[in-house]
Amino acid sequence: MHTSLNGLVAKLDEQYGFTPPLAEFAVSNPYRGIREQARHVTYLGHEKVSAGFLGLGSVECHRLALKGPEADAELWIAVGDSLPRKLVATFHRQGNPQVRIEFTEWNLAAPVTATDFTLHPPAGAQKVEMWTTARMQAAAAKKH
Repeated sequence: MHTSLNGLVAKLDEQYGFTPPLAEFAVSNPYRGIREQARHVTYLGHEKVSAGFLGLGSVECHRLALKGPEADAELWIAVGDSLPRKLVATFHRQGNPQVRIEFTEWNLAAPVTATDFTLHPPAGAQKVEMWTTARMQAAAAKKH
């Protein structure tokens, strides 16, 4: 069964009972998804962000602070092309784990074919059954 890019996250949640980390960026309008997740958005002004570890200079960005139920984040959006350039998210759980991502080398015209999404497992690979979140929680409950 095929689904659109926008339906991918919902399909994964429906089938497996989880949402992949940073799924907000895997849709056609990431800003709408991010805004729906954030309780508060604060504009922090302009800031130059390194264009990556490749020494590509820096990019002038809008800097946003996002506060949400699962995490608080800062997001840098390029002034010139409105693409995300950097994200730092701190999650509201024990230890306050943090993820830092730099988005570099955007190619919005990359050629994509169906074969790009065809699995070619290496020799000797074994299929692992993916459990839903509900199934994992049920298994954990049985152990206690």
